[in-house]
Amino acid sequence: MRSTYLSARSRHASGCDRDRTSTYLQTFRVGFQIFQKRSQSFQSHWHCPHDTFHGNTSLSRQKHDALFHTPQSCETCGLDFPSIPLLSHHKTTTCPGKLILCRFCHLQVPQEGDPTEPPNPELLLSGLTPHELADGGRTTECHLCNKIVRFRDMATHLRHHDLERLSRLAPRICRNTNCGRTQDGADKLGDTRAGTRKGQGPGNEVGLCSVCFGPLYVSLYDPEGKALRRRIERRYLSQLLTGCGKPWCKNEFCRTGKKNTGLGDKAVATKDAIPLVKPFLDGMDGMGYTTPLHFCTDEASQRRRGFAELLSAEKGVDGKGGYALEWCVAALEAEGGDLGRARDWLKGWAPARSET
Repeated sequence: MRSTYLSARSRHASGCDRDRTSTYLQTFRVGFQIFQKRSQSFQSHWHCPHDTFHGNTSLSRQKHDALFHTPQSCETCGLDFPSIPLLSHHKTTTCPGKLILCRFCHLQVPQEGDPTEPPNPELLLSGLTPHELADGGRTTECHLCNKIVRFRDMATHLRHHDLERLSRLAPRICRNTNCGRTQDGADKLGDTRAGTRKGQGPGNEVGLCSVCFGPLYVSLYDPEGKALRRRIERRYLSQLLTGCGKPWCKNEFCRTGKKNTGLGDKAVATKDAIPLVKPFLDGMDGMGYTTPLHFCTDEASQRRRGFAELLSAEKGVDGKGGYALEWCVAALEAEGGDLGRARDWLKGWAPARSET
């Protein structure tokens, strides 16, 4: 019974093979297709002898030959190509006539170059076009350091500035809470140790700038800071008892400052002034000074300190930025108290809170 079934199936398959044919050998790489022996599709079925394309109509063959096997010539540079896709690739990549928007002259110009020559290594490394490589050879002045830099090197130059900005030493502000100076001096080029490098450092270990420390200086050997502590105490008492007499003073530990801020002109007795001063003298034993000091200072320095505190309170557009107080003090010191230029200084030279 089983042999009869197999024999009938074999006869059926043979009959089907007479009515249809397979193009297996021709289409093995692209798929397996079955055609009726006398169908129009079989009569017009074709395979390209040059590649793996195939089709079932004469129109598709004509279209294939026109696209892939008709020589083409570039109208701009005159190079010949065997097909339209290769010509299209040439026109969108290496053709000298390809239009680009130059990043340096900001004009739509041909990219130039010679497609028959090996690519320039500098072009490959920089990602520039031949036109941009030539146009980028012009120079300009860096808005941060005032150095003359080529246009095509400006991005790398500014990246170096950015890395220096993130790794720059933070300024050391004066320990006097009314002073708007740093201990080491800051300049317009972002150096937070500019004064010290020039030999104009603070000259003390108290944490005061050279201007605030000047009235306290004596040529006396004082390794434990006891004499310095007495001089600071006398200056505090002088401010509290008699005041500095400066009309701009806003020092809360000065009689004149209290009067200028509307806190009254009441004299403070010596016995009451000493307990007020004592907390700021603790820790001044030569082992490091951490307590703040409150000395009267000049008007410009006091104004810069006020601006720095306001500038430091700004958080930026997203509420997460802003700059630390020491950077704001350095910016205003470097720019002479100009608030607008101080903001530019911070953008160019100081790390934001979110970056530290």
